[in-house]
Amino acid sequence: MAMKCPSCGIINPRDAERCDCGYDFVSQAQRQSYLEEGGQRAQAAGAHSAQKRRLVSRGIRLVAGGFGAAALGTVLCVEAKEFGLAWYHPIPAFLLALFLFGWGLRALLQAGQ
Repeated sequence: MAMKCPSCGIINPRDAERCDCGYDFVSQAQRQSYLEEGGQRAQAAGAHSAQKRRLVSRGIRLVAGGFGAAALGTVLCVEAKEFGLAWYHPIPAFLLALFLFGWGLRALLQAGQ
């Protein structure tokens, strides 16, 4: 036969010593729920997980931006030579690509810690 908790009304197994709300069936006293501590731990773990997801997302976007900047620099270099624009130098685009790669990898490494 199941037992109904006098504190919260939850139905508990017959051999239960404590209810989830913290009521102790043996001493018939209300104690702190052991679920509250676990819930706070789970909430902190969820916040850490969300921060890690943001760092990974940022890292992937920055690395992709680095690839885009490198591709843009390469295309502009080829197009500039084709149209006789000798003044164009792809170095700024490649420096931007390196910067984005480094920044993205840094974010990914922080997420891995």
